[in-house]
Amino acid sequence: MRKNGFVGADGKLHRFTENEETLIRDRARSYIDHLNIALTDLMVDVFLNYKIDYEAVSKNGYLSTDDLSVTFEKKLAEMAEAILTLEAKHTPDGKGVLIGEHKLSNGHTPKILVHRYVYPFSLRLKAAKLLSEDRGHSQAWSLDGRRNILRKLVDSLSRSVGADWNEVKVNDLTPPVRDWFLEQSKLIQTIQTGFGCDDIIKSGSHKDKNEEKQTGLK
Repeated sequence: MRKNGFVGADGKLHRFTENEETLIRDRARSYIDHLNIALTDLMVDVFLNYKIDYEAVSKNGYLSTDDLSVTFEKKLAEMAEAILTLEAKHTPDGKGVLIGEHKLSNGHTPKILVHRYVYPFSLRLKAAKLLSEDRGHSQAWSLDGRRNILRKLVDSLSRSVGADWNEVKVNDLTPPVRDWFLEQSKLIQTIQTGFGCDDIIKSGSHKDKNEEKQTGLK
């Protein structure tokens, strides 16, 4: 930011105070954050409404590895992954995390730290639907992308609450962590619907079952 001031409507030289400079930076960052979300939302809407043309499918009904739709499938998965898994370093309210509690089966109720995401739940849910198998030419449509995203979401969810996500009872979490957990669960269920993902869902956390469970805060 320029420090030499500016000439106002009165023709005099004015300078921003330190507090004013901080306010300008914060508002500019918030504007850029919201603009990024709005533009990404528009882009996802375009792809959700896009009808994929499968005229290139060969006579035997299978796509070749160099078919354009295969490349498109990979690009969609990359975009969906970025929207679904990018954690926020900061959010418009200045908080990148949520802090709550999780009542464990051993009677302990440790505090947990939950990372928030750059994109809001409504947009992440639409991104998850980009990979629905009914959009593709077969039940294996975007399978690799879905499995990769599922692993990341399941691992993040289990790591945050300090337990396998599919063993957590919602009532054992304190709000707003409870709402956060339900949102992530909804995304996981949306992505895993269909062929070839049940093993990831059933596996729970990325940790060994015998490993001592850790909470988000020590």
